[in-house]
Amino acid sequence: MKQTNFFGLVLFFASLVIISLFVASGAIQAKEPVKIGAIIPITGTSEVEGQDMSRGLQIALDEINTAGGVLGRSLEVIVEDTETRPKSGLDAVHKLIDINKVPVILGGYFSSVSLPTGNYSNSQGVVQLTWSTSPALRKVGPFFFGICGTDELMAANTVKFAIEDARAKRFGIIVDNSAYGLGVLEFSKREIKKAGGEIVAEVKYEREKADYRPELQRVFAQKPEVVVGTLIGKDARTIFKQAYELGLKPQSGWYLSWISLATAPSIPETVEGVKGLIGRLKGKAANRFNEMYQEKYGAPPQTVWGHYIYDAVWLTALAINFANSPEPKAIKDALFKVAPVYRGVSGGGDKTFNADGMQKYEVYQRMVCKNGKLVIYQK
Repeated sequence: MKQTNFFGLVLFFASLVIISLFVASGAIQAKEPVKIGAIIPITGTSEVEGQDMSRGLQIALDEINTAGGVLGRSLEVIVEDTETRPKSGLDAVHKLIDINKVPVILGGYFSSVSLPTGNYSNSQGVVQLTWSTSPALRKVGPFFFGICGTDELMAANTVKFAIEDARAKRFGIIVDNSAYGLGVLEFSKREIKKAGGEIVAEVKYEREKADYRPELQRVFAQKPEVVVGTLIGKDARTIFKQAYELGLKPQSGWYLSWISLATAPSIPETVEGVKGLIGRLKGKAANRFNEMYQEKYGAPPQTVWGHYIYDAVWLTALAINFANSPEPKAIKDALFKVAPVYRGVSGGGDKTFNADGMQKYEVYQRMVCKNGKLVIYQK
């Protein structure tokens, strides 16, 4: 690593000079580490995204511990695999809370995982920071935080992208049948109707199937101008491959929420020209994260999710030091104070929480898939 990235540390220190966040000029005292937990899809449908999360987490840990850790102690993260399944995620959270006694859990990924895990962690007074996006997460409770904009923002902006770019009037919608997908469906329909568009097909698919041809036939039977919605991980690879083999494509293209969910594991020729949105990653902090990722792992990030967990680790470390305590309630209260002055690498960088612990702001970037890679879309 060429130099340690102190974006969050420097901004925080400059804004809140009343405390010193990191001690002893980077020296960590010989004490027990402060342990927190993380639930990541190491295996399952979203293992590609899980790899980026594991790497983003490690980059943040390296920075924080080089800078002195938290409370003069090293920060350690106990990682458990959700397998991209709600039950496995809940088992992981029970283990982290009941056995490891962690004060904070990072994750999970997918609202169908984050809702049950968040309900349990909140009931136990344990802080959880997620990058899932269902609006239902707002109701989990005071110990639950979201560091990513919720679905009504993303879905509405995806539909607006299709309307502005393709002048679309006739829409097909396809989503996975989960809390996340159903949220995207609801808010996509709302925005299409608001704009005076017509929904000619509405399809929900189940995860981890080998054959999605029937769902594809239903989506394309009425010849939609565009198809919006969300496709995820290995399922997206199968769906795009089978659509390509069947010669099925929208007249004016695909427009997907969180496009990196769909294109990272997909075969390049099957996703050529697919458009959609991700959280905006431009700016000095985001560019430096991408450089560090490339330097450490020999390749750029495949998705945006390493950026979000990186911010979650940093926010947790800053909150622990600001509170001068590893206790969950103190961390919870401190998160509201550190977030507005921390400049993150995900979603435009402003990680301010609103009163219910969700992101107050999220900036999206329009992207298109070219030669197997996502690039910024320019018409």
